[in-house]
Parts: sequence; structure tokens; C-alpha cells
Amino acid sequence: MRLRSFNHLATFFVAGLLLLIGTADIFAQRDRNRNRERQRDSVERNQNNNNRANRRERRQNRNNARRQNRNNNQTRRNNRQAQNRRAQERRNRRSQAETRRRQQEQARRNQIRRQQEIQNRRNSQRRAEQNRRARVRAEQNRRARNRAEQNRRNQRRLEQQRRNQRRAQILRSQRRDTRNRDARRQARIREDRRQARIRNERRDARLREERRQARIRNERRDARIREQRRQARIRRDRDNRRRISREEQRRRENIRNRRGRINSRTGYRVYTRRDQRRLRDQRLRRYRQLTRDRQRRFERRQRILRQQRRIRRLRHQQRYYERLRRDRIRLQQARFYNNYRNDYRYRRNGTYYYTSSYGASMLRRALNDGYDQGYRAGQADRYDGWGFNYRNSYGYQDAYYGYDSYYVSLSEYQYYFRQGFERGYRDGYYRNSRYGRYSNGRFNLFGNILKGILYLLRF
Repeated sequence: MRLRSFNHLATFFVAGLLLLIGTADIFAQRDRNRNRERQRDSVERNQNNNNRANRRERRQNRNNARRQNRNNNQTRRNNRQAQNRRAQERRNRRSQAETRRRQQEQARRNQIRRQQEIQNRRNSQRRAEQNRRARVRAEQNRRARNRAEQNRRNQRRLEQQRRNQRRAQILRSQRRDTRNRDARRQARIREDRRQARIRNERRDARLREERRQARIRNERRDARIREQRRQARIRRDRDNRRRISREEQRRRENIRNRRGRINSRTGYRVYTRRDQRRLRDQRLRRYRQLTRDRQRRFERRQRILRQQRRIRRLRHQQRYYERLRRDRIRLQQARFYNNYRNDYRYRRNGTYYYTSSYGASMLRRALNDGYDQGYRAGQADRYDGWGFNYRNSYGYQDAYYGYDSYYVSLSEYQYYFRQGFERGYRDGYYRNSRYGRYSNGRFNLFGNILKGILYLLRF
């Protein structure tokens, strides 16, 4: 009977001990979870501090950091969920074990109660003794439990100290790694700043050099412009002198024409072959005298256009010069007619001039050729992005294009060629058809415009 009582007490002791151990494990697990959460909170605070310290670097790697943070958060949530599931499973298992233990304990208690009731009915004294011994043993067990609890507390305290030491060591390692990363980052930032400073210095030097070169180019361009203006003044002065000489020559020619033979029936002037040959030689000498330095002027003009990169205008001028070469050959091979007579009259600047039917056709052709060349010159300047200036065109200054016969004087031909050139340049530059149109592969003046400039009257 005593043995049974002892077993009964031992069973109670073991059950209580298991209950205390389970409760201690639950509290220990809760403490560990709290410590883990505190550790995660500390890590997150350190990460936030690092993120604030590395704001510039995060701004550059914003997308990668966001993806990394999302992955980390997802990983942490998964870890927490897994830990919570494991903790819940452990709690469930402990609860089930505790329930089973309680049921077993309840069954044992019921059995013991029945046995005690039997024993109480049989021997009340023996039960009292057993109760006294049970109280003694309970006191001993309580003391043993207290000592075990104290030992567990000491063990938990030591374990907590070791965990704190490990955590402090991890924090020191993290701080050391953070300092190393900061030092490397600062070194990279200093190196980047140094490289940026070097690049800025090189860029500034390059900009200074470009400004110096631009200043030199501007000075050279200004010098070229001054030289061109000086040459233009020289050419204007030379043109003025030539115009004066041409007017004098024209005056003398008109005087000679008045002295020529006049047809008594019709009243207009008639030229023999000898007169035509003399007129041809006279105008050919004048043509050669005026075009003596044409090649030099043309080459200088070519160099200027190449320097200005006016490709379309350069091509147009080359075609113009090739036509001048052919016109000179035809001028040297001009024909003579038996019926050459000045039977046409026109008026310019208040003065009447006389010419033949060949001269009238040549003046009309001068207007149309001038309009055609002016239109093409205006198109070339517009394509090259050049400003409006028909007086600076080589064709307007030269005005020898198409002069391949001696029927009119060179000054008269140049005057009407320039009239057509000016109007063609305006239409070509502004893409208009105010004075003429395109037909049969070339640009021609309208008939009313041509009559308004040159009104020929046969008498």
C-alpha cells in the first residue's frame, strides 16, 4: 500500500514536472521569438540608418534596391510565416500532449480516488499517515522543484548572456562591415569626383580651345569679309570707270552710226559687209579688253565659294563659265549679211537706240537668258542657305552670258541681261512665278514683262 502511494506521488511529481517543463519551454520560445523580433527590428533600424546614409547611392540604384527590398520583405514575411506555423505546430503538439497527459492524469486520479476511498474505508489512520508522508514528500518535491527551477533560471540566464554576446559580436561585425563599406564608398565617391574634375578640366580646356579657334575663324572670316568688301569697292570703282568708258564708247558709236549711210527710201541705216566687219572687229576688241582678267576673277570666285561651302552655287558658276567659253568661240565665227540694217528702235532712259532684227532678237534673248540664269542662281543660294543678294552673283557682275554676235554693243547686252537676271533671281530665291515660268527646259519671261522692259518698234 505504501508502495502504491509512493508511485502515486511520483506520478504526480512527474506530471507536475512535465507541466512545468512545458510551460518553461513555452515561455522560453516566446522569449526567443521576442529576441528574434528585437534582433530583426535592430537589423531593420540599422538598414534604415544605412539607407539614409547611402541615399545618393540608393537614388542611383533605386530600381534594384526596390526589387531587393521587396524580395527581402517577402523573404522575411515567408520566414515569419514559417516560424509562426512551426510555433503553432509546436504549441498544438504540446497542447495535444498536455491534453493527453491531463486525460491520463485524470484517469489515474480517478483510479487513485477509488483506491483511496477503499483505503479510507479500510484504514483511516493509515491514510492520515500517508497524507503526512505525502506532505513531507510534497515539501521535498517542492524544494526539489525550486532547486530545478533555480538551475533552469541560471541556465537560461547563461544562455541569454551567450546569446547577447553572440548578438553583440554580430552587431560589431555588422558595424565593422558597414564602416568598411562606407570607407570604400567614400573612396569611390572621391575617385569619381576626381575623375569628374579631370573631365571638367579637359572639357573646359577643349571649350577654351574651341572658343579660341572660333575666335580665330571669326577674325579670319572678318578679314575675308573686309577683303571682299574692299575688292567689291575696287570692282565697283572699276565698273563705274568701265561704265563711263562704255557710255563714252557708246556715244562715239552713235556718232559714227549717224555718220553712216542712210537708206533714202526707208530712213534706216544700212551696213555693208565692210561696215559689218569693221563693227565686228571693234566690238570683238572691246569684248577682249573687258574679259582679259575673266579667268583670274573666275578662279578667285571659285575659291570663295569653296570656302563658303556653297556647292549648288559652285556648280551653277561652272556651267556659266563653260557657256561663256562657247560664246567666245561663236563670237569669233560671227557671220555677215547683205541686208544688215537698223530697222528697229527702242527707248531706254529717255534715249532712243537703233538696232537690226538680229540685234532685237539678241536683246530678247539677253532678257530670257538673264532670267534663266538669275532663277537658277536664286535657287542655288536658297539651297545653300545663303542670303538674298543678286548683285553679288558672278552672272550679274559679268553679264556676258549668251553674247555670241556683234549685232548689239556689249553694254546694251549687259544692261538687258541684268534686268532679266534680277527678276529671275527674285523668282528663284522666293519660289515664285511673278515674272516668268518654266517651259521647254528653261525659264523664260512672260511676254508682257518682256515688252515692258524692252519695247521694240520696227519702222
